[in-house]
Amino acid sequence: MSDSPNKTNHEGAQPDVGETQAQETQQDALTALKEGAAAASIEKAAKEEELAPKEETGSVALQEALKTTFLIVKVLMVALLAVFFASGFFIVDPQQVAVVFHLGKVRDSEPLKPGFHWAFPYPIDEVVRIPTGQTLTVTSSVGWHRTSPEEEALGEEPLLGDTLVPGVDGYTLTADENILHVRAHIKYRIEDPIENTFRFVNSERALVNIIDNAVVFAASRFTADDAKYGQPTAFKETIRNRIKEKARDVGLGISIEPSDIEVKIPIDVRPAFEAVIAAEQERFKLINEANAYREEIIRRAEGEAQAVLNTGLVASNQTVLEASADAQYFKDQLPFFRSDSELFKKRLITETAMNIFTNAQDKFFIAEREDGKPRELRVLLNREPVTPKTPQQQQQGQ
Repeated sequence: MSDSPNKTNHEGAQPDVGETQAQETQQDALTALKEGAAAASIEKAAKEEELAPKEETGSVALQEALKTTFLIVKVLMVALLAVFFASGFFIVDPQQVAVVFHLGKVRDSEPLKPGFHWAFPYPIDEVVRIPTGQTLTVTSSVGWHRTSPEEEALGEEPLLGDTLVPGVDGYTLTADENILHVRAHIKYRIEDPIENTFRFVNSERALVNIIDNAVVFAASRFTADDAKYGQPTAFKETIRNRIKEKARDVGLGISIEPSDIEVKIPIDVRPAFEAVIAAEQERFKLINEANAYREEIIRRAEGEAQAVLNTGLVASNQTVLEASADAQYFKDQLPFFRSDSELFKKRLITETAMNIFTNAQDKFFIAEREDGKPRELRVLLNREPVTPKTPQQQQQGQ
């Protein structure tokens, strides 16, 4: 018990030798570490001093490369931008107009006319060109029989059977319940491009439907004979007027030009129609000949009547003139008659006898009988005609 305190006090007064050595060892290690670190720092600094020129040279080259790259990128961007905007230029042909859609909406209130124009490239703007100046053609074959391009080119008709096949052979029913084949080649021009292009999904198909309607409509109002032979012009004009009316009603924006409309009689009944037409032609021929003969007779009768009228008018004028002359003569002789009527009568008888004797071929003088009785005078009528002398007899007589 008494030994422990003494030992503790002894240790606190004089440290142990091992502990002192350990502390010294630690200090030596720390010093060595500091010296190593200093040496490493000096070596690093020396290396950095050696590498500094090389790193500076690489940085400069890198900067130059980046500058060149950025310049090239800028040039490419400007070129691409120029190409982008330049691609917006477009030309509208003389027989076209154009409508520009900007983000799906019509950009201009009026269609663009022929010439150079600009719009943002697609898909910002979209340019739709619409033909206007040229004449377009659509064909309606709803009432036409089946045919092939080869037959059309050669102008030949197909070999049809005794009946028409529904869905294959088109036809129309006429007002007299006959059948006709009708095909319409309608020519038109676009007058309102916006209405024609954007009012309908397919304006050409809409026009074909209108033509089909017009063909059926016209056929139902004409007989087969009138549509083909009697009134073909009126039949075709009815089709054109119906097309114009319907196109205007639906706002198709077109004008109809003179077009070609074909009308054909079905092959199996064509001989009957041709026989009827031949009979009609013969009938018209005979009627025309009869009318011509009648006109000739009428003209001849009118000519003869006019001649008679002219002759009568001349005779009337002559009679009037003669009567006027006689009246003037009697008027002039009236004073002589009043002064001595007996002398006037004798003078008048004498003048008349002189005129008679002058114009008479044969003259006979019959004296009065002494006893005052009348003489019996016999005249032979119908005497032998005098035969005219021949030139030889006349020469011999001379």
